[in-house]
Amino acid sequence: MFTLREYEGPVELAAMQSLASRVAAVAGFRHPGDLAWAAALGQECRTAVWRAGTRTVAWAWLTDELAAQVDPEHPPLAEEVLDWADAARVEACSAEKPLVDALRRRGFEPEPGAFMVAMNRPLRGLPTLAGLPAGYHIRPSADPVRRAAAHRAAFGSARMSTERQVALTRRAPYRDDLDLVVENAAGEYVAYCLGWYDEATRLGEIEPLGVRPEHRRRGLGAAVSLAVLHALAAAGATRCLVYARGDQAHPAPKALYESLGFARHALVHTYVLRGADARIAGGGAG
Repeated sequence: MFTLREYEGPVELAAMQSLASRVAAVAGFRHPGDLAWAAALGQECRTAVWRAGTRTVAWAWLTDELAAQVDPEHPPLAEEVLDWADAARVEACSAEKPLVDALRRRGFEPEPGAFMVAMNRPLRGLPTLAGLPAGYHIRPSADPVRRAAAHRAAFGSARMSTERQVALTRRAPYRDDLDLVVENAAGEYVAYCLGWYDEATRLGEIEPLGVRPEHRRRGLGAAVSLAVLHALAAAGATRCLVYARGDQAHPAPKALYESLGFARHALVHTYVLRGADARIAGGGAG
């Protein structure tokens, strides 16, 4: 017997992360760090959590599209999750079979164009840490003002404020020894890479990696990413996940991760309902 609890606004993040931990260890998608990152960016929206007793068995997060996760031990729950959301756009990973199967039964298809690849690599046999160009060095992030500014510059987005950066550092499983930046001689954070570590599964993740446009093509992104991989291995992680665009519109991140030994294990698409029944996703604000 499952119980459903719905939320508007802040969600029961720890409950959702408990399921993410179990599923990511198998499917290689939606690490607990993903949820912490999304919550820090202010994604407060219509949300639901399903439980069997005290155990989280599914959750759904509805913005302009549905993000959801279903315990593979309870595949029929995928239908209930989709009924609850009544969404026309759903993000799903090919490795999460119950959700993908339920979508296809309902007439959903992968949206043409942009898609993501889920990649992973073991953390044994890491390359030696690379040197940096003169004037740059890698260090743990210590200043949320400079850290937030680096993210805004790297992604051309105003969403990451100093306040949200501070909130991020207070969400499990954040660790400051896995949040590394490249600092230049002027004290500016010009690149960064955030690693997440799930001790329960010994699974790491990179989310996100960014380099200021004017400092690209100098090897900074690869260097700080590799430093985070070494830090994850030192913390006890045995494997690391990362996601990148899989289409040819933005090939550079995927090429960088492949150069670090990551290999694709799954595809992530937005599934859309085709035909006359297509409709706008219900509720939620991005």
